[in-house]
Amino acid sequence: MTNFTKLRLEVARVSGEPGRMLIMRNQAAIGMNNNYWPCLSRLLIMGDPWLVEYINPHYIEALDSPPAAAMLCLYYNRITGSRPKVSSWKVAKQRNTEGDRQQYDA
Repeated sequence: MTNFTKLRLEVARVSGEPGRMLIMRNQAAIGMNNNYWPCLSRLLIMGDPWLVEYINPHYIEALDSPPAAAMLCLYYNRITGSRPKVSSWKVAKQRNTEGDRQQYDA
């Protein structure tokens, strides 16, 4: 099991806690270096778009510009061996706002 898979499982567990509203980057329960959270949170949402309900990234040009988002897609593929379900957290947020959660199950 990769460290990324372990992180995905831990974030899914934490997000399932009753009353959980947001997962902040300083959550001790996740047990990670806060400096990695901006990038890792985006990768997590790319694989599990429903997490956008619990993770609220803010625009960072170095991670969210079109070339950066394309690079994150490549990183996701390299880390997991599969394509992300969404191309960015902004796409996940847009679909979530539109109530289009069925597309996440693909």
